[in-house]
Amino acid sequence: MDTIWLGYIFAVISSIFSAIYVVPKKLSGQRPSTYAMIMGIGYFAASVLGFAILKAFNVIDEPLFFPEAYIACINGIVWSVASISVLSSIDRIGLARSNQWKSLQGPVGSLLMLVFLSEFLTAKIVYIILAIVLITAACFQTFTISRAIIL
Repeated sequence: MDTIWLGYIFAVISSIFSAIYVVPKKLSGQRPSTYAMIMGIGYFAASVLGFAILKAFNVIDEPLFFPEAYIACINGIVWSVASISVLSSIDRIGLARSNQWKSLQGPVGSLLMLVFLSEFLTAKIVYIILAIVLITAACFQTFTISRAIIL
């Protein structure tokens, strides 16, 4: 199987889990900071276990500590801020509305990849811009439908 298809499969799986990972927060009733801390501990434990299993079966050959790990640590801080923000928005505006706004991460992320990661060098810029426009249109369509349902 070509690796590009695996990328698409993992992207779909990621979208599904990203959409449902906030539902337990709504059901738990915990404060966003407490919930994010506990969720972070669970993520850390799962990551360490996964790394140990992959290392034991020689699936990966990277050392535990390497220079690029610092970038991942910085990303952990960004993820924590984003996660607490999303969880706080659930408490303040509800699960349905906060997920609509979270959907704007698609166009924003595409713009950031286009500008900061030079994606336009390896992908056709027209496809990236088309994706940004379509994702944004889908977000506004979701806003309109949800608003009609909520009101």
